[in-house]
Amino acid sequence: HHEMLNITYESMIHDSTGTFNTITDFLDVDRHDWRPSTKKIKRVNDYDLIENAREIQNAFPRYFE
Repeated sequence: HHEMLNITYESMIHDSTGTFNTITDFLDVDRHDWRPSTKKIKRVNDYDLIENAREIQNAFPRYFE
């Protein structure tokens, strides 16, 4: 007879940290910081990011169709 852990997709979506903690507790391993190691990059308009974006677009119009 083996212990069983029941995890649902819904629990992972609605309480991912709690669900992962339940898994690590069940496995008797150290808890882990479940935050992503990458940071979300804010979407930036090319014209705000590149000073001469219009000049580049005018010089290479076929790449901006």
